[in-house]
Amino acid sequence: MIFNFIFNDCIPDNMSLNDYANALHNTLLAYKEISQKCDSCVVLAKRQDEQTLSATISLKQCIIQIQDSLERTFAFRLFNKYPIRAIFDEDSLIEWLVSNDFKIMVCEQEKDATNLALAAHEGGMSFTLGVCKDLMKDQLELNGRQQNICIDNLYGIKSNTVYIINKIYELSEKSKSILDKIQDHIGDKAIIRDTFKSDFEKISIGGQYSVLDKFKVAEQYHMLNPIKADDKIIRDVTPDNGKKGSMYELRIFSPMVIRVYFAQKDGIIILINLGGKNSQSLDIKRAYERL
Repeated sequence: MIFNFIFNDCIPDNMSLNDYANALHNTLLAYKEISQKCDSCVVLAKRQDEQTLSATISLKQCIIQIQDSLERTFAFRLFNKYPIRAIFDEDSLIEWLVSNDFKIMVCEQEKDATNLALAAHEGGMSFTLGVCKDLMKDQLELNGRQQNICIDNLYGIKSNTVYIINKIYELSEKSKSILDKIQDHIGDKAIIRDTFKSDFEKISIGGQYSVLDKFKVAEQYHMLNPIKADDKIIRDVTPDNGKKGSMYELRIFSPMVIRVYFAQKDGIIILINLGGKNSQSLDIKRAYERL
């Protein structure tokens, strides 16, 4: 999942170059921390020489003010890639945007918040220079003629950075499929065979969650790395003449009987396929042949 941060150009236009530059420094450091934890973050902005902050000050001038060369290079690269309308579909929302004519109040000035509203509607966040109290909030409220909306807002103090990191985590978890969540518990390098995916898609949502829950239990009891068979949660079902290594069966009994056949090689779990109770011998044979 990609997390888009739109550069917030709804800022007071009467600040000094140092005010803008210091605020940019704070938000940059916060964004860098976030991007190190989540490598799918993007900032949407005009090119730094086109993004103006006031009648006489551009974003580029602020970047040049940054003393640290690595941070300065990071900033130049950050604001040079993704214009907002290359990412968000404005055409499909044009009627909504025009009818609401979204605004935001900043230092008693009404600012056009169309870009922020477009980003908020599409799940984006705001990259803000916190030069005044109106902008130093975890969420910014955008006022429309027919409705008000909020956008999550990064502005560069520690508590706000923690808020945005938690928000990204929540959104990331919501966007994950059940199979993604299973992979989180068995390892990001796990191999999920197409045969397993096909079997998994055929069972009910309740059955899928029961597989996830049983893997959580196995992880909780430290049974996955390395595999520890106990004949209750995990059973060793390696055929007597098996030459491909060990194979295991994760045992689910409710809301339906499901057997998950898997193996582990070099510390990496391989999910092979699913089976049931009545066809257990055949399921084990077929899974081992696919190992």
